[in-house]
Amino acid sequence: MYDVVTRSTVRFIPNQPWSDEKLEVTETYELRTGERYDCRAAGETRVEYQFAWQHGEAAVEMRRPAIRLMRTCQPPGFPEAELSLEGTVGRFRLKGDQLSPYAPPLEQRVYLPVQ
Repeated sequence: MYDVVTRSTVRFIPNQPWSDEKLEVTETYELRTGERYDCRAAGETRVEYQFAWQHGEAAVEMRRPAIRLMRTCQPPGFPEAELSLEGTVGRFRLKGDQLSPYAPPLEQRVYLPVQ
């Protein structure tokens, strides 16, 4: 079993085509042996973004480079100490108060306003 939750925080800055993205990843692994690991990884990277219109709706394209984060797991001893995240390019439309994905087709991230 594998479960992952990724929290990404991006603050758009007026007249600037990039921002820092804060990433927090929580993973739960249950191995075939029955061992269970709860892991966390966190870090920051720079994302580039570009605003546009998509079929009359406000949209944004975000590009994140590949990044490696160090995991901390409980109990200690998880065989992969590093979490590698591939670079991504996602396109999102503004729907109400959230950014919802429209490309690529399998994009699942949704961005909500920071409270």
